[in-house]
Amino acid sequence: KIWREKPNIRLKNIELAIGNLRPLARSLKINNKYFSLANATLADAFLNIKQLDSASFYIRKAALNEQKNNSKSRYLFIMGQIYESLGKKDSAIWAFNEILYLKRKAPRKFLIQSIIKKNLLQDNETFEKKLGSIKKTLKNYENESYEHYLNRALAKINLQYEKDSIALEFFKISLASKYLDSYTEIQNYKDLTNYHFKKG
Repeated sequence: KIWREKPNIRLKNIELAIGNLRPLARSLKINNKYFSLANATLADAFLNIKQLDSASFYIRKAALNEQKNNSKSRYLFIMGQIYESLGKKDSAIWAFNEILYLKRKAPRKFLIQSIIKKNLLQDNETFEKKLGSIKKTLKNYENESYEHYLNRALAKINLQYEKDSIALEFFKISLASKYLDSYTEIQNYKDLTNYHFKKG
């Protein structure tokens, strides 16, 4: 039933998918091995129609009951992103912290992104502490292939504190990385465009 509804979501038959998945998700017990997958798929359907509150409800159920650390990390990260979009900073930070508590049990890409997200969202940390956290992560040789993300984060943090010239340098470093992916490249150029537009 779950795999039948996944194509419906991709084909934008969202209401049909939700109508079929919601009774299934409600009927499954927490210890059922498909409980988390059913709830995560339902959350995906709600995300497709921008119903973030409903999506956050189901992805939370999926994340908290998932046993496999790879899937759990992914669900928690999506949860954090949804809470961030809803403006619920504390809830978003909580979700990213849950990934950090998994340490090496979580895929490194989610660990790195959670460190970045947490530092960008926190209001009660000092500029120096945020920079120190990202730079410490950047120095770890195991994180070399994520240097473009981390240098972009350093740029964003410096922009938050109006240290514009330093921020622009970190954007350049991120763009020059041999590991740069197209999504990060686009986001860097969007931020640079917005910055220069505001500066006239």
